[in-house]
Amino acid sequence: MTAATVMQPRTLYIVTSQRDIDSIDIFKLPFPSILVLTRDVKLQDVSVRQFNGSVLHSAMDPFCLYNNLSEVLSCYSGWENRFRILELESSSCQQLIDKGSEMVGCQLAFVSSGYSLRSFSAKGEKSSSFMDELTKVGYLTGPYMDMVLEARKAAEFEDSTLTIPCKDGTSIVVSSISYHLKNIGYLFFVSHDVESMYRILNFSSILGAALKNQLTTGTGIGNYSGNSAFQSLVSDLIELKIENMDEIKTRLEFMNLKLKKIYLIMLVEFDSIPLSPAPINFIVNQLERLIPNSIVTTYLDDIIIWCQQNQFDRCTFDQEAVTGLLRKYGARIGISNPSKHYLFMNTFYLQCKSAIKFGKNFTADSNKLIYYYEEVRLMDIIDMCSVNFRTKYNHGNLIYLCDPAILWLVHYDRKHNTNLADVLYAYLMNDCNSTKTAKQLNLHRNTMLYKIDKIESLVNHSLNDGTFRLNLMFSYLAIKYLQDYKKIDPWEIKFN
Repeated sequence: MTAATVMQPRTLYIVTSQRDIDSIDIFKLPFPSILVLTRDVKLQDVSVRQFNGSVLHSAMDPFCLYNNLSEVLSCYSGWENRFRILELESSSCQQLIDKGSEMVGCQLAFVSSGYSLRSFSAKGEKSSSFMDELTKVGYLTGPYMDMVLEARKAAEFEDSTLTIPCKDGTSIVVSSISYHLKNIGYLFFVSHDVESMYRILNFSSILGAALKNQLTTGTGIGNYSGNSAFQSLVSDLIELKIENMDEIKTRLEFMNLKLKKIYLIMLVEFDSIPLSPAPINFIVNQLERLIPNSIVTTYLDDIIIWCQQNQFDRCTFDQEAVTGLLRKYGARIGISNPSKHYLFMNTFYLQCKSAIKFGKNFTADSNKLIYYYEEVRLMDIIDMCSVNFRTKYNHGNLIYLCDPAILWLVHYDRKHNTNLADVLYAYLMNDCNSTKTAKQLNLHRNTMLYKIDKIESLVNHSLNDGTFRLNLMFSYLAIKYLQDYKKIDPWEIKFN
């Protein structure tokens, strides 16, 4: 390097004479730069502290220093190239983690953004209490979580690589992996000495970039690289290949997973023509982060979310964030009933499918992308009834199962361009509360009462009769099913 050298960022420069270093304004060097000074070159302490880069001072003469640096850089370049080739050949995150652990010579784990273990490798000879705990429970436990959070809080940048000392004399190196400014996971290395620490710090960014590519470039379900054992279990349950709970428990224990009393299934279904290519691994990672107590995998062309609960309640999660994710990639979620019967996962899988099928056809809110089976249960029953009806009666017109009162009301609406059938259904759904129904339909309460009186006079029956109300609700939904889902006019009798 000489005074005439044009400085470039991300470059290592060897300074061999005091004259050269004195002639350079080091404060104008592009960031990041590395200066390596030979034994006869000195830099003022104040300059070192203010230099926007790294300064290394060597006791070697220029010739030896150059040869040694060339050898080190050549080895590192070859090491990096070998890993890049592996990255192109690898079909899963686990392969990258295995090779990374072998090359660095230490224990290595990849965890999701929610700190649950995704991949682990122990190619390094030495173990650590941190990795023992992580692999045993499958997620980052309280004390270690606190250590990581404290280190992240103290870090200058949110995505900084963290070094955390442990009581057993090891150090944990934590490297964040981000995609579109969102964290999608962390790499945890265990360092036993200074030498391994340097290897880890150099390698973490390379492995992180490779994992990010692996997680985000796949644009189909077939590119999913998650837990194959759990994926196989879900597939076997849906396809009714498991007949007893003992097998389920054994397979879950093998995966270090424990059953809770209650679970439900969510299913993510993609539109036939998605708005943008769907990076499946990234979506899976985000769903695990956004939906508590969930394990996410894939089945056929869908994403399956297994949610474990303690009570028979709706699964609570950040619906706004999940809806945003679904909208971006042209997807919808169907949510089954909660249950404690694990052998009936096929039933709940089909419930999710029905929730999406009827939810998108009968939901007034076009922005809604999350559908609960409980909201469309009656429509699903009518759909099953329709199949049997056609077999029994040789036509598919469910109008003949409907209460004549609702038929007369719908006929009146068609003739007079009114909406009394819709008003009646809303009134029945609101437990015959006229005030609540009027508010829902944006009607004055007196107008609402007038419409109810009109309806009762037309159907010639009191709405205080519970059985009559139930018949009216079923009949209304049957007509909606024919009109809005089957796209047929129920007043046209069809025998095909």
